[in-house]
Amino acid sequence: MEIDRAFKIRLYPTADQAILLVKTLGCKRFIWNAMLAERMAWYRDHGKSIGNQRKTEKEWKISFPFLKFVDAIALQQACIDLDRAYDNFFSGRSRFPLFKSRKGKQSYRTINVNDNVKIDFHRCYLTLPKVGPVAYRDDRTFMDRVRSVTVSRTKTGRFFASILVKQECKVEPMAALQENKIAAFDMSAREFLVGEHGRCENPRFTVQRNRGSCGCTAVCRAR
Repeated sequence: MEIDRAFKIRLYPTADQAILLVKTLGCKRFIWNAMLAERMAWYRDHGKSIGNQRKTEKEWKISFPFLKFVDAIALQQACIDLDRAYDNFFSGRSRFPLFKSRKGKQSYRTINVNDNVKIDFHRCYLTLPKVGPVAYRDDRTFMDRVRSVTVSRTKTGRFFASILVKQECKVEPMAALQENKIAAFDMSAREFLVGEHGRCENPRFTVQRNRGSCGCTAVCRAR
């Protein structure tokens, strides 16, 4: 069985790399806010979803050339995240997406495409698109291929990378069910402990509801 596993490491970029990482975070935040404003304006003017009328990533780069100097996949993932946020809102799973602020959480996600994300465990370098090899400190190693990397920056200016890999996990199926080792415990049931050797009734001694002399219902602890 394959499972997703994440390794979080701290990055130690150079001064130039730190500037580029901050620019990438800012561009990701900028294009999220621009696309969200575009969708809201379209719905306000037309009363329906923008659909295929929205600008593509290429059109945004033409209007704002500074977007060309950062990781293109990070900008694509911002669009994907906004689409998912809209789907979750209309399905009732979350609230309406909000504009992002530089005071909030700062992160961007990039996908490993054609091995553009690499890890050198011997020299402790993580290669990121547009940024290049970034130094890190961690002793853990793995042989699995990197799926994606989420780069984040704390309010104190420290950078971290959460590396997502898919690992093969061997799970041995249970041959037989040993009923003599099973016990059920439920404080809300009539019999809160059920096992092979007997059953225990729930005394319900923690909280009792009594009606006071004034006629109101009061909650008191049993003594």
